[in-house]
Amino acid sequence: MVAPYARANPRQAVAKLLNTGLPFLLLMAMPIYGARSHPCLTLPLVLPAVFLLVRLFIIQHYRGHGSFFPSRRANDLLGRASGLVTLTSYAFWRKIHALHHASSGNLDRRGDEIGARPPPNDHR
Repeated sequence: MVAPYARANPRQAVAKLLNTGLPFLLLMAMPIYGARSHPCLTLPLVLPAVFLLVRLFIIQHYRGHGSFFPSRRANDLLGRASGLVTLTSYAFWRKIHALHHASSGNLDRRGDEIGARPPPNDHR
């Protein structure tokens, strides 16, 4: 029943990328170019830009799971590009996020994701 939704759909992926990335770039360009002449008019554009930036990070998250495009190479390439926009190292985030999923719910492995502290009672 859910099989059609369990695989990547390149057409939807491109559509999501365009309907998020292009408005974000436009909303970022407008304050940059209009800030000197009309600063009060550009300030309201910041909030929608922030929401689009969050959505770009969510799309980056999909790529990290390999669920945005069927090709891992395409996911990684666009993940790195979106990492530049979201100011998040895609490769590092993908690795840490995979560790998070591997240890999620296991309280004995808390902290493994970021290497903050060794897990208690770990006899590796």
